[in-house]
Amino acid sequence: PIIDIFSRMTPNSAGAVGVTFVLFLLVVFVTASCQASASRQAFAFARDDGLPLARYIGSVHPRYKVPVNAIILNVIFTIVLSLINIGSTTAFNAFLSVGVVALMATYTISISCVLLKRLRGEQLVHARWTLFGKDAGQNKRGGGLGRYGVLVNSIALIYSLWSFFWSFWPLAKHVQAETMNWAVVIFGAVMALALATYLLAAKNVYDGPVARVVRLDADDS
Repeated sequence: PIIDIFSRMTPNSAGAVGVTFVLFLLVVFVTASCQASASRQAFAFARDDGLPLARYIGSVHPRYKVPVNAIILNVIFTIVLSLINIGSTTAFNAFLSVGVVALMATYTISISCVLLKRLRGEQLVHARWTLFGKDAGQNKRGGGLGRYGVLVNSIALIYSLWSFFWSFWPLAKHVQAETMNWAVVIFGAVMALALATYLLAAKNVYDGPVARVVRLDADDS
């Protein structure tokens, strides 16, 4: 539809093609950035034994020095996920909504942990930067936000919870199967699958990145 809109906005087809090409170029750059980010996250998670076939997914190509297997996995997963739109646009939109829900869920958890440490007066990890050039706290271990940390974390937490709540709601008032937001079902199923995977297998091999680094440092010493 966007091409038809551009053709109505511009005096000729050449203008529509030019504007469409600019938009297409931006999509290419965004896709490359998202793919790089997603593949690196998959690689890091597999490196910490957090995924099935972790040794294969978490390997680094000896020549290119990048996680090629993780990149291929993400490309295949993206293609398969996109094919859902052929069968059902409602289901495809539900998967897209889950992306926002998952982001807000992870933001809520991580920000809550940091805010809780601030309220308890516990020290945070060393920050390499400070807000407005102010001291980051005692021994510079109060985080880069310093005395503004509680305020900034509280605002971010409220925004994350607000977005998380509304991400499950449908767009239409009188909901039908086609207009229902199925993100809550998919999100619940993914969380149940992740919990089952952790309890049955992952808890025996997955320590998390912090524990892994500590263990590696202990082995080296």
